Amino acid sequence: MARMQNFILFCLACFILSGCNHYAFMETATPNIPAARFNAELAISYLKRGDTAQAQAKLRLALAQAPSDPLVLDTMAYYYEVTGNIDLASSYYAGAMIQAPESGTIMNNYGAFLCRQGYYSTSIPFFIKAAKTHYAQADHAYANARYCASLMHHELGEHTEYAYYNRLLWKSPNIPTNEQP
Repeated sequence: MARMQNFILFCLACFILSGCNHYAFMETATPNIPAARFNAELAISYLKRGDTAQAQAKLRLALAQAPSDPLVLDTMAYYYEVTGNIDLASSYYAGAMIQAPESGTIMNNYGAFLCRQGYYSTSIPFFIKAAKTHYAQADHAYANARYCASLMHHELGEHTEYAYYNRLLWKSPNIPTNEQP
């Protein structure tokens, strides 16, 4: 009988301890998106001041808080782009696109990255798609598309593609054409 009581107490203790571990895991697994986005915004501020070490620290914290949040991934991508690690930047931009394939902000930012890397004709469809979502800055997306089309024309001499995008983009809302992505 004592053996049975000890066995039952042992099983009960294991059950209680495993329950505690389960809740501890849930606390670390549940993303804290507001805190992560705040840290990502802080990282952008540090980047603007040239403090890449602080920016990286805030972004690592943001990733720990919400590892699959598209805005955190997008900010991490921008950090890597600014600091010269284009391969990692590309990876994080792609990750943000996977997490939020219909986000106008993410599409516009990815298009801007592609344009800055010289992939003009690849970037333009991202801008156009971003502008057609409920993206609040659709005019900027169209301006970015026009800017990249002009770079494609001037730097690459792509007259046919430029003419196509130029006609397509001028059918879009009348917006400034000299903004850079």
